Amino acid sequence: MMPPKNETTENTSIGHDEKKRRRLGYTFLALCALSFMFSFYRLPFSLLAGVFSIGALIWGIRLFIACVKTKGPAPMLVFSVIGVVASVMSILAAAGTLVLYPTQKSLEECTTSAITQEASVACQTEYKQGVEELYKQITGQPLPS
Repeated sequence: MMPPKNETTENTSIGHDEKKRRRLGYTFLALCALSFMFSFYRLPFSLLAGVFSIGALIWGIRLFIACVKTKGPAPMLVFSVIGVVASVMSILAAAGTLVLYPTQKSLEECTTSAITQEASVACQTEYKQGVEELYKQITGQPLPS
């Protein structure tokens, strides 16, 4: 038996604009979560965080535009702005990892094989020297202390 029609059962359909906002929001959330998850992986998989962040940046901007055009809910608008800022930060972090890739990769390999505390300290020293050399190659100046 069907329930009687009233205001609550008739107005449960979701409009096209709201469906689009939800779809954009869920895709944006998934891309942000994937970016966050891959940022903790070891090299080279941690570079995928930058790829997912670029996607999240694009979807976040699309979500922001959809919220503004259709006068979407304020929490979704705030979510898109915060997510876009986080995506930009993640892209910059991935770019930094890409620049330091050879040095970072050697640090990961060294610390994986380090058994003693002295070996671990030697790995950190080698990493610091590698970063200083790279900085000098890029800027032509020594790394400021």
